[in-house]
Amino acid sequence: MSAWITTARQHIDRENAPAIIPALIESGFRVLYEKDEYEVARLYSQPQFRQSLSQEFEGDFKLRVHLAPPLLSRMDPDTGRPVMRSFGPWIFAAFRILSALKWTRGRWFDPFRYSSERQLDRRIQAAFERTLDLFWDFGINQDNADTALRIAKWPMQVRGYGPVRAEAFEKAMKELEMLEAEFRGNVGGDRKAA
Repeated sequence: MSAWITTARQHIDRENAPAIIPALIESGFRVLYEKDEYEVARLYSQPQFRQSLSQEFEGDFKLRVHLAPPLLSRMDPDTGRPVMRSFGPWIFAAFRILSALKWTRGRWFDPFRYSSERQLDRRIQAAFERTLDLFWDFGINQDNADTALRIAKWPMQVRGYGPVRAEAFEKAMKELEMLEAEFRGNVGGDRKAA
């Protein structure tokens, strides 16, 4: 990530860099951070998770986790979204196993590699790379800085999981298309004529 931050500094004028570079860094983090099945399993498997629960609750309690795992969930015919299921304490043993298998992420034998979630991750990454290419091709200056900042923040709109995230991505892409056209139209000076 540091390589493209260096590249960003070369293509963004000094006056606009303090606003745009932090937005690019936060967006880049959101795009690159893997909050997939392996990461969720790792977070639930951490000793700190149990410790925080013990500090919050007293007595003998049992944990249940509500999930809609892609390979195990049926779809709600009315909403078209996966139905959440409740999993008892045994799921934490499964989380430990899944957490240990995170090294398989993205490899041909990763059971989640071809899921709609992972495909969406790859689409989001490709769209963000196109955003960076747009900035590098045209540069950012006074004429297009406001639009560039709005473009730099588009990944922050893509939140949630499953269909919620997919819908947010599609909405962000429609907005991004309009912003890119505006950005290209606001390129000033020699760049616009080139």
